[in-house]
Amino acid sequence: MATQLYQNDGKIQFNSATDVLDVDINDLQRTIKLAGLLHSSLELKTVLEYFLEAAKLKVNFQSAHYQNDELRTELLFSEAQKHSCSYNLTIEDQSLGEITFTAKKRFTTASLEKIENLLCHLVHPLRNSILYQKALKAAHNDALTGLKNRGALDKVLKREVDISIRHNIPLSLIVLDIDYFKSINDQYGHAAGDKVLQKLSRCIENEIRGCDILFRYGGEEFVIVLTNTDLKGAELLSERIRHRVINEDFLINNKSIPVRVSLGVAEIENNNDAEELFTKTDTALYEAKRNGRNQTVSFTKKMKMDLKNKSCQI
Repeated sequence: MATQLYQNDGKIQFNSATDVLDVDINDLQRTIKLAGLLHSSLELKTVLEYFLEAAKLKVNFQSAHYQNDELRTELLFSEAQKHSCSYNLTIEDQSLGEITFTAKKRFTTASLEKIENLLCHLVHPLRNSILYQKALKAAHNDALTGLKNRGALDKVLKREVDISIRHNIPLSLIVLDIDYFKSINDQYGHAAGDKVLQKLSRCIENEIRGCDILFRYGGEEFVIVLTNTDLKGAELLSERIRHRVINEDFLINNKSIPVRVSLGVAEIENNNDAEELFTKTDTALYEAKRNGRNQTVSFTKKMKMDLKNKSCQI
């Protein structure tokens, strides 16, 4: 028997001897549009916003929450309501996170079925977005410690300096270096040295505020960008970190490794650019190392004159 396709009252029907396909054209168009939108961006938040906007046309819900522990990402879209349904999203054994929908009224079986059908359109674009986020993270994060790296510092410091100058708010920098780190590697091995770097990273993270940004600059050197913080505040934090390291037990492979750090501190002044602020802080760190290590040194007017004279000689 011949197959027939025909349109009737906004629906496409497929007739054969054994099958009937009944599709709503408007629904099909919305599905095609959604698929196109979801593949038009690799930004995680944008992909989810496109999806939720389309989902609200078919399902009555008021908010959604997305969480991905691997990416340390949590996104909340509107205020949560009383009733909820949650889905752990996976594709080919890869976890894509968990998404939760909430509504003022209990979800019906039909609503849940619609959500599950819609989620089928989300998983592939979501996976692409997650892979993109991981690639970005790998480019801007240090593989050993998980901290932001030097490339990320260059961008962040320039941004924070611009904000500080524009809004006339304080900004300070700490540059920290492990004392005699080469000796630690030589005596205990490079694997132990790596663990010292990892543990030190966690120590510093536990001392700084949520708005402070920690970077591994390279080797055994770390940088902390302190937003809305003057020199005195930076000095207090620097000393708190130094004493925390002194009192921390760096027990690696059943051996207690003595770890000490030197720190340089400086604040933005006279519209310093990012390079000038870093140079000032690094100069203070050099003085801390030269003066015997295991101490905090702040950038002084004398150091400023020495830098100026050195620049003139060049």
